[in-house]
This record gives sequence, C-alpha cells and structure tokens, in this order.
Amino acid sequence: MQLKIFVISMKKSTERRLRISTALSSMGLAFEIVDAVDGRCLPPMLHARPGGECPATHGGAPALLPGEIGCALSHVRCARLIEEQGLAGAIILEDDAIPLPPLRDFAFAFKASHPNYRPGSMIFLGGLEDESPKAFDRNRLIVRSLHRRIHLTHELSISKSIDSARFFLRACAYYVDADSAKRLASFNVGPRTVADDWRLFAAEKVVENIYLLSRWAVRHPFERESASLLEPERMLKCGPQSEDRPLSSINRQVKNVLRRPLRPLLALLW
Repeated sequence: MQLKIFVISMKKSTERRLRISTALSSMGLAFEIVDAVDGRCLPPMLHARPGGECPATHGGAPALLPGEIGCALSHVRCARLIEEQGLAGAIILEDDAIPLPPLRDFAFAFKASHPNYRPGSMIFLGGLEDESPKAFDRNRLIVRSLHRRIHLTHELSISKSIDSARFFLRACAYYVDADSAKRLASFNVGPRTVADDWRLFAAEKVVENIYLLSRWAVRHPFERESASLLEPERMLKCGPQSEDRPLSSINRQVKNVLRRPLRPLLALLW
C-alpha cells in the first residue's frame, strides 16, 4: 500500500502543478493537491511581528515575510490533514520538488510500524542541493547512525541522523508520522518559525528524530530551473546575500575539522 502524498501548491501556480502532477503520475504514485496558504492574503497583524518575538525557547528563524508565513501555515495544513484523515503518516512535497525514482520505492516500501523506526520523527527525502559552488556543504556534515538501519530495498535504506538537525535545509520533501504531525500543527500554528526550521523542531522535540534516505528521493531545482516564489520577497526585504563572508567561512572550516574525527564515533555509538 502506498503512503499518502500531499503536494503543497498555490492555486495560481498552474505550470508547477502540472509539472509535479505529471512526474508523480508517470511514477505510478497517487497524490492529493493541497492549496497553499497565500501569505499576502492573510490579516496584516500576521505580517507585523518583530523578529525578536519568537516564543520558542531555543530561538529560531521567525516567519516574518508573507511568503514565509504562508509557507509555514501550508505545512501546518498538511500536518492537520494527516490527523483528520486518520493516517499513520504522509509524504509532504512542495510543488517545485523534482521526484526521483527512490521516491516510489520509499512510498511503497516504508512502514511506520518498522521496529527500527522511532515514532514521533520525520524522514528527510531530499532537497539539500545548493546552486552556489561556495556554499557550505551540509550534506557532508550530516552524521548517519550505523545502527538500526531500515532496509527498504536492495539499494535503498533509512538511517537516523545524529546531532545534525542544523544541517538540514528546506521542507520541499519529507515524511512525517502522525505523532510528529500533531505536534508540528500545534507548535507552528502561529506560525512561530519558518517551515524548514528543523534545528528548532528537533530542539523543541516537535520531531524526536530526523531520518534520511541513503539515496535522495527528491531534488530541489536551482533558481535558473524554476524561479522561487519566496526568494524575491527575501531579496526585497534583506537585499542580496553576499557569498564573501571570510569570518563565517573560517569558523565553518574550523568546526568541520573539529567534528570530522568525531563523526565515525557518533555513528557507532547511536
């Protein structure tokens, strides 16, 4: 039996809807389109919150822009649908996600009842690509546990990440079970933070664990392939983000060097 798939899409994004609908249908996957929340149509009071007013105790990245607010609430809407439809869990995709063959294997093979899966968690399905060659390589720093792997097929397995929530980026594709969906809907109803603040969700125990696939099931498009609906808002609000940040780059390299010897140890212990 296939896992339920929710696809978040703006009503006006007809081209995106057609593209991902065609891709999923060609893979033999059933799905349900969920109309995204348009942040620009929400009451002004939701747009006027100061950046420091994030009630989460571990900080976070408050959703301040209309697009960020709409995106976060769209994911909350999907989390509520999981509970309303009595599902054990579901795959949540954004309409700019590019499905890859492992998505079908995962959708048909994964069972939340697997003994090596801990309820109240999420499974990251892909989307870590970054167009900039100078970008921080998050994927290389994610520590994967060598214990209690979940083998789905000969080529596809699932591992639990260890102390790596801060390296996950985007919410374009993930699986969330009923327990974590319920907590997500309750926690981010404000919304308190952006949709992909996995570090905060892990710190606040909204998700108990973050798992990831051995092979990505979804690719996130580069800006040149599919224009973002949110990035123009961020550019207008914050201006272009410079890639030349030497101090930040040095700090990252030092932390990477310090963490590197620990990664095999962490993978063996957890």
